[in-house]
Amino acid sequence: MQMPKLGSLPMVAALAAVVSLTAPALAAQYRFVVVADHEHDKFNQGSFACATINEQGEVAFKAARTAPDGVNFFDGTYRANTDGTITAIVEDPNRVQFSFTGNFTSINDKGEVALGAGLAGPEFVNVIVRGDGRVVNQVTTIASTAGDTARDLGFVNFNVSMNTLGEVAFMGGLEPSFFGPRGLFSGTGGPFTTHYLDNADIILDGHSARFSGFAERPSINLHGDIAVSDFLQLDFRPGIFVGQEGKFRTIISAAPFTDQFGQPVLNDKGTVGFQRNFFDNNGASSAQSSPAMAVR
Repeated sequence: MQMPKLGSLPMVAALAAVVSLTAPALAAQYRFVVVADHEHDKFNQGSFACATINEQGEVAFKAARTAPDGVNFFDGTYRANTDGTITAIVEDPNRVQFSFTGNFTSINDKGEVALGAGLAGPEFVNVIVRGDGRVVNQVTTIASTAGDTARDLGFVNFNVSMNTLGEVAFMGGLEPSFFGPRGLFSGTGGPFTTHYLDNADIILDGHSARFSGFAERPSINLHGDIAVSDFLQLDFRPGIFVGQEGKFRTIISAAPFTDQFGQPVLNDKGTVGFQRNFFDNNGASSAQSSPAMAVR
């Protein structure tokens, strides 16, 4: 084993001293608040999923509770309020209206919560809904798979995003098949808007292009712009893109099969935050968090 040079020892000691001095100072800057507790608030242990927070500090989350029979359990989606109370957005112990709720939530600054859920009944129907909890289970349907209204799709992805105006962005497909025409949609409760499909061209940076339709979670801001991580056909080039209604711009892109980008977050000022995975010069996988500005 090669011994370190003598000149390097003081540097090692100095770095250790800096860490030991700065670590407590950094930790003191954070204050943690318990917004929901499984024992105090009667949730099943380990059932919490995908919390989201708004500007006021209200937190939306999915959790489960034990049914009145003491054996079965049921899903629910809740909002933890800043005064310490918890409001049920969707909670159906007897599964009369909802059979389950999705793990993902999105809360806006009005306290409205968007989520995906399965409807109770013989038909397997998934919905994306929005509610404020004033009346439990009283929600606005954004999209569904029932197949009988203008808001219906073949399938919907529950990983949703919602802006302050109550517009919910989500991925979905025109047909029940996962490989059917699929793309990006949004809506407020009426007919939804189609932003792109994988079988139709859009305008990207002023030129014709086509997305693959495999974005996982879109992020919508107050202006209706939506950020997605998707691939371009036909070369499968990955990137982060922002836009709406068939007109998009590139935030960052890479050569096929080199870099990978995590799901983006877009704020109302047009700034996008995302994670980038790439291979360095030695062929090792690395990751970094990279902000970029999307100019409207």
